[in-house]
Amino acid sequence: MKKLNWVDIYLLNVNKSLVSQLRQITTTDTFQGMTKNFHPEGLYSTEIFGLTGSEQRDASWAYIDVKLDIISPTVCLGLFGLKKLYEDICAGKRFAVWNEKEKDFEPALPSDKGADTGYNFFLSHYKDLAPARNDSLRRDDSLDFFFKFRDVSLSRYVLVLPAGLRDLIVREDGRDQEEEIGGMYRRLISLARAVPDRNVRTELTDPVRWKLQQAYNDIWMYFFNILDGKGGFARRKVTSRKLQNGTRNVLSSFSTGSKVMGREDQVRATDTRIGLYQGLKSLLPVAQYNIRERYLSQIRAGDGNLYGINTKTLKRELLEVRGKVYDLFTTDDGIERLINRLEVTEARHQPLMIDKDHYVALIYQDNKHFKVFFDIDDLPEAFDRKNVRGISLGELLYLSGYDLWNDYFMFVTRYPIIGRGSTYSSTIRLETTISSLYIHELEDDWLTPKKKGAISFPDNRVATWVESMAPHPSRLKGLNGDYDGDMGSGNVPFSIEALEENRRWVSSKNYWFSTDGSFKVQPINDVIERSINALLL
Repeated sequence: MKKLNWVDIYLLNVNKSLVSQLRQITTTDTFQGMTKNFHPEGLYSTEIFGLTGSEQRDASWAYIDVKLDIISPTVCLGLFGLKKLYEDICAGKRFAVWNEKEKDFEPALPSDKGADTGYNFFLSHYKDLAPARNDSLRRDDSLDFFFKFRDVSLSRYVLVLPAGLRDLIVREDGRDQEEEIGGMYRRLISLARAVPDRNVRTELTDPVRWKLQQAYNDIWMYFFNILDGKGGFARRKVTSRKLQNGTRNVLSSFSTGSKVMGREDQVRATDTRIGLYQGLKSLLPVAQYNIRERYLSQIRAGDGNLYGINTKTLKRELLEVRGKVYDLFTTDDGIERLINRLEVTEARHQPLMIDKDHYVALIYQDNKHFKVFFDIDDLPEAFDRKNVRGISLGELLYLSGYDLWNDYFMFVTRYPIIGRGSTYSSTIRLETTISSLYIHELEDDWLTPKKKGAISFPDNRVATWVESMAPHPSRLKGLNGDYDGDMGSGNVPFSIEALEENRRWVSSKNYWFSTDGSFKVQPINDVIERSINALLL
């Protein structure tokens, strides 16, 4: 197997030394005769590319001999982008004259002295072509590329992608289906057949030569659009700023004051505040598991049935539900749909229902404690029934992991990256309503409060929820951000190793101090500085 370097692949170009190590594709036939055996010289040949499913078939390249030199599409399309006249000359649409002094083509009329057109006319001056530079840096980059690769850009050989990367597929109806690139290669082979094997007058080869160039350009654009074009794989999956389960929000101010110093709801210097909806989307795999298994596990009755709480009697009842309803509360996809309901702010304080007559669960809440349960008969006599209601969507989703959401970390980034402060590791502070409650869940004995409290229990008296990302003020200067609409991205690592590494990192001196001993964080940010200066003035 011959491995190609990046220049070979990027230019889609081959020279004679490389050709000697590759096999040639000579026919458009897929199969040999009336059999289902791949043609030995075709686009899917097992002799050229290797057996189906083998490693060799995924790595073996081949070539097509088009019999006439044409320009590498990488160079050709870049050149056409410099001046539309070049493409029009090649296509025979416009006449031009060659300016020997400027080393460039100039538009002309057919009757002008020296005027000509056509692809062969363009190639006759290709080696001497020197388009003028101007103040455009982009044009300079294109010209630098052209001058660097012009000498290797002409070739009569076209690379063919390994068959394993574009293999023929047999559909359920028995018909063969091939990738779009297969048809492009066939067109190139068919055009090459129209080129005479012996020398003929130049003007006779002009139309087919231009069609060969167009077919070659189409092949290059096919790969470009897959990898790097708008919506291409590389643009979407590799170079994109978007990461799976990430969040991107407007930056907002963060009040770092605490009601009780030293209590677990005190703001940490490493915190970044995010809203419930944004936080659960960032923590999606963790959120799906905990929401499905913590409280909702108690409503699964088996055989596709659910338990629900009658809205009038508040007693538990067995419900026969449709599969769609069952999946909503028992599958990962269903849990994600529940999380997506948070997009409607008005739904967050509304009771979460299985149907119009049944709550998902009940919740008891007083000034200090809460308890999620599933039948009014489970409420001890000493507890006031007036404090019982159907649990809301926001409450269920937050409480399903209230004791672990803030144990995770988030990599906060603001683009463009201008320095080390533009991206950093931060602890999550997931919050619900803009003013929330700090209360504890009761154990099953309804007496003992759990050690870890819910530090942002949704306050149903507050209609506004946290929707933005709020970095700690000490990080704002490093992000070069302010509160005029700047955006920040947050992405969460999930593995145990990544979490442990982040815990060690935020506890190390290198997290807080640079190598020169200065603080990495800035207790006074630009917003505060501007406010102070305004007051002093």
